[in-house]
Amino acid sequence: MLEQFAGNEWFLENHWPENRQRVRRIMNALLQRYPGRNASVLDIGCFNGYMSLLARMLGFDVTGSDAFSFVDRQMIFRDFGIHFLESNLNDPTAFPAIGDATFDAVIFAEIFEHILNHPLGVLKEIARMLKPAGLLLMTTPNPSTAANAVRVLLDRHTLWGTKSFGEVKKFGDDHAICQADIHYREYRTRELTDLLAKAGFTVQEVSYMPMGSPLNETFLKRIVKRSCLPLFRQRPFGNTQFIVATR
Repeated sequence: MLEQFAGNEWFLENHWPENRQRVRRIMNALLQRYPGRNASVLDIGCFNGYMSLLARMLGFDVTGSDAFSFVDRQMIFRDFGIHFLESNLNDPTAFPAIGDATFDAVIFAEIFEHILNHPLGVLKEIARMLKPAGLLLMTTPNPSTAANAVRVLLDRHTLWGTKSFGEVKKFGDDHAICQADIHYREYRTRELTDLLAKAGFTVQEVSYMPMGSPLNETFLKRIVKRSCLPLFRQRPFGNTQFIVATR
């Protein structure tokens, strides 16, 4: 899979090493639920398409969806037979072209925190698009950490893109603007499970995990992450929430 992004140094040296563990958890959950790979998967907020590509290489029928265009992604999707659907999750109806009960599984990774307009509405749309007993694999930052408590005490930002939040427009003339570099809100676990229940989901699993190490991270930080891995799987220390839910 990584060969398709050979010219993207930022992706190979930063994004992939930081997110590899999270992506593996998502793909393992897909394979456990659908070992025969006979499942249709919607990857919401597919970014440059790497998770869509990985799911496709594992044998799934994949549709990627995003608000932004990437030439490299278009070429990859064309070569590997991955469908694409443009969507802005801040629109009142983000997926009008998709019928009810269309997909077996939805990947919703590091996206929920970027939704401004109606987060619950997006969850309801996902539930609508999933087949009965369909699978939602969701990851989102965990704000309930000791590190964030320290940041608050030091009067520092706790959200990614907080400074930009006050500087950029949220709405155009007739639509909400999609800002991929701003976390509008990070949700505590109980808030997430409550919203998922209101959207019609049953939560099967909630767990926590750390971010991986980019190639330029210091040796000391790498050692701390590896030696404290069990600690980082607990809520007060895990950067990421991993949620498995069914419709």
